[in-house]
Amino acid sequence: MSFLLNPVFLLVLLGVALVTTSASAIGCFLYVQRNALLGETLAHGCLPGIYCAFLIGGTRNLLWLTLGATLSGLVSSLLVDLIVSKTRVSRDAGMAVVLSSMFGLGVVLLSFIQQADLPNQNGLEDLFFGNAAAMSKSDVITIATLSAFVWMTLFVFFRKIQLVLFDPDFAEIQGVSPTVFRALISTLAAVSVAIGIQTAGAILMAALLIAPAATARLWTNRLGPMVLLSIVFGLIGGGLGTLCSSAAPKMPTGPWVVVCMTGLFGISVLLSRISRWKARLKSRI
Repeated sequence: MSFLLNPVFLLVLLGVALVTTSASAIGCFLYVQRNALLGETLAHGCLPGIYCAFLIGGTRNLLWLTLGATLSGLVSSLLVDLIVSKTRVSRDAGMAVVLSSMFGLGVVLLSFIQQADLPNQNGLEDLFFGNAAAMSKSDVITIATLSAFVWMTLFVFFRKIQLVLFDPDFAEIQGVSPTVFRALISTLAAVSVAIGIQTAGAILMAALLIAPAATARLWTNRLGPMVLLSIVFGLIGGGLGTLCSSAAPKMPTGPWVVVCMTGLFGISVLLSRISRWKARLKSRI
């Protein structure tokens, strides 16, 4: 257990905590929107933006790559909306088309970068599955800054976002544009995904968005408490996953975080079933 005092472990733990809190919070809004697959679309859609940003800037600076990832993720979201509005393809099918296409484009760009033997490319392939152990202090500062932006935006506009999610017609009467705030949710989700890709990778990032939110939904019917519970479950899952990966150094952090979050969901499902069973039993007595 000596690794608990290791500065590298503490740095990774802080980075994972920052990523999971912002992802867990924004995941609740995607869940309530019944738009959970958007997280997967954004995660896969971020890859071309990351590699394009690297080709343009020639640097692996996290802030620069995050900018490219966010823009690419938003383009993916817009493509889904365009497909749905201009064709007879359903939204889930449109998302499947976009996420697979963007993922394929990301693989092509990575192959080009590797074959071109460009400098500073080491570690770019880790973005598929994540490599939290490669976090630096500057990366954590960038993640903290962007996470704070996500939290503050949600805090300032929480009431309006809530109104748009549950009663868009009334929101429009009140002068709150549903289109604008849905775009805001997509933007915040893209930022959360972009800063989390180094932790969980494009393959697993959607789980960091949705698993804590789905777990929290089992415990409450209200959006405010759901967001808070989701953050708590995200922190627990992120902390346990980091501990597991540090105890077994050859195991990556991202998959362990996802496994722990999924475990929390499974336990919550079991407890909710037991609670319902007890309630039914009392009603029969």
